[in-house]
Amino acid sequence: MTDRVVGTPQMPQILYGLHVRQTGSSPASPTIIGGEYRTFPSAGGTGIAIFIEGASATLTNVVAYGAPTDAYPYAATAVGVRCAGCAGTTISASGIVGGSATTMSVGMWASGDVTGLSAGDMTFFWGGSVSGPGTSYGTLLDGCTGTSTWSVASLGFFHDTVASNSVGFSASGVSCRPIVTASYLVGCELAGYCAALQCTGAPCTVTDSTLDATFDASACAVNSYGARCLEGGCALLARNTISAGNVYESHLEPGEGIGVDVEGASPTLDANVIDGPSCPSGVFGSSTLAALQLRGSLSLMTNNLLRGGPCPAASEVVRVIKKSNGADVLAPMLENNTLEYSPCPTCGAHSGLFVRSPGDTAPGGSARNNIIHATTPGGPSFAIFEADASSDLAALENNDLHDPTGVLYYDGGTTALTLADVNALPGAAGNISADPLLDTTGHLAAASPCRNAGTATGAPATDRDGDSRPQEGAFDIGADELVP
Repeated sequence: MTDRVVGTPQMPQILYGLHVRQTGSSPASPTIIGGEYRTFPSAGGTGIAIFIEGASATLTNVVAYGAPTDAYPYAATAVGVRCAGCAGTTISASGIVGGSATTMSVGMWASGDVTGLSAGDMTFFWGGSVSGPGTSYGTLLDGCTGTSTWSVASLGFFHDTVASNSVGFSASGVSCRPIVTASYLVGCELAGYCAALQCTGAPCTVTDSTLDATFDASACAVNSYGARCLEGGCALLARNTISAGNVYESHLEPGEGIGVDVEGASPTLDANVIDGPSCPSGVFGSSTLAALQLRGSLSLMTNNLLRGGPCPAASEVVRVIKKSNGADVLAPMLENNTLEYSPCPTCGAHSGLFVRSPGDTAPGGSARNNIIHATTPGGPSFAIFEADASSDLAALENNDLHDPTGVLYYDGGTTALTLADVNALPGAAGNISADPLLDTTGHLAAASPCRNAGTATGAPATDRDGDSRPQEGAFDIGADELVP
């Protein structure tokens, strides 16, 4: 099929530009090459440019719009490609747009069995403008089953559009296993809620990709996330560049800007570069700002470069909330990471590692071979900040805590400790406090005191560049292993 197919606005509440449906015992496997597929749904209706139902289609060089991007009155729902039980479908070299709607706009919406579904080779998925309180998605995998593969650009908006909520790539369901690699995921241009990636219960694997919460320097959101791993979501995030984007608070509610937000999930995070938010218009002191937040998590963190971001308000590079909603003490493991934060005389408190565990709980979690480094002097700052007396880590070994004008370790929310005090804590040993001598990319100089100063316990086999550890018989501290 190579024809242009255009729907009309007259008719039913659900309008299709092209409907591919399995009706017999043999799979429907059409090949669709080229063409432009559009619908013009009526006000309050649903427009689906291409609906693949129980079939395994091949789409190449296709353009699809679920609704016009600038027309009024709006449909309630606009979908570029709807895929229900479309195992084996492939999409390549295509541009798929949801369009304008009042409730939901989706570039690519898949559910049911998606085993073998793949999209790549310069394929773009966009959402659209959503005038009501709904959501715009670039890609939405809603309760799907099976493993699908993606190498795409997926953006939760279309050019110069606004939505209350925008998500670049969203997946849900414990049997929904997307593998995303070499992709570009973006949340929004302007939204109240914005996330480049959101996996809820779905064990997503995301590698070698760029995840930006907001599109560019002019874009912003009240709540902005590079990636969210919720309720068991996310299996692995590796070698990605992830940014929390720009946060802009409204006067009615505090904002939240987090590079990677993990809640009730325990993914492995390895060799990522994760940045906290920018705040071009300022934020209030009640905002939560961090490169990484772990809430009720058993995550393993290795070889990551985490940077706190330039917001002047109080912020943390890594926030660990050890206690779940019940009585459990959860134990994330931070091994061979580099944490950088930039305090200033007029800023709120900046911290490298913030730990909170409300209630009477035993020590949990480990931090080994990490660089926690203040890149600038001045202002209230803490390499490690314990918010309460229950926030002790079970292991604190061979870290470089460097904050020459701040506090190395604030114990129990009350007491500033010296390096000797830190190493006298239960479970603590081998920690140092010296300038790690990092270059602008977070790599060690030959004269770094972190060279050969780490422990083998918990150390990963390679560093953030894939170089083997150790290089010289002893492990280095930080995400980089110096290659002599």
